[in-house]
Amino acid sequence: MQDDGSCHIYLIHPPGGVVGGDALFVKFEGHENTNTLITSSAASKFYSCEAGLPKQQISQDLSVKRGSLLEWVPHENIFFEGSKTELHNKIVMSNESRFFGWEIMVLGRLESDKNSFGGTLRSTTTITKNSRLIHRDFFEYSPKMDRSAWGLNRNRVIGSLIATSAYIEDEGFGRLFADIKKNTGSQSFGATRKKGLFLLRYLGSSVEECKNGFNVARDALHQSEALMFGCHGVRPRIWNY
Repeated sequence: MQDDGSCHIYLIHPPGGVVGGDALFVKFEGHENTNTLITSSAASKFYSCEAGLPKQQISQDLSVKRGSLLEWVPHENIFFEGSKTELHNKIVMSNESRFFGWEIMVLGRLESDKNSFGGTLRSTTTITKNSRLIHRDFFEYSPKMDRSAWGLNRNRVIGSLIATSAYIEDEGFGRLFADIKKNTGSQSFGATRKKGLFLLRYLGSSVEECKNGFNVARDALHQSEALMFGCHGVRPRIWNY
């Protein structure tokens, strides 16, 4: 339990990586009027499925009850050449609940001189509130994306941040995005808002740059009265190691 009343949970996967044929399932249910942060102890690594190994499957079901906040902020997922991964995130919300989460994906080794990722990846995220779909993300890797301006444009790090909230006015949205660009010095971020949602995207070549921008957004959102997060946004101690 943290000083601001939130509970921090660390996910630990003892094998240290996901291999062909692995199927991992995470289920979380936040009870009413609770503030919970879930993170991982280190980057998740998805290894090659060559030599006929079956694909890797990850399912993460997260439920947020009335009056609760859930922060889903794991370290990055690293998909090595030859990996074959399906990743499914499902967030189910109730009235007056809040969700803040991100996903950072690294395609292949950043230090590799290979021009393409050489694996397969499908990632979906759905968010429902009171049984109504309010957001859906879908990403499927294709080698055509690697060098295309409409695709990855030679970048290997993809980040998506989603925050549900009260409606963010134009001024607040502009100030938040300006703070992110100012504090990171990067043009690799893009932001979108729609009723009840704030979306921040990253496409670049640095995991640390992505994390820095996402943490700037997290700190700002916790300080916003409109978002009513209800806690101070203490960073997990494990991030210091």
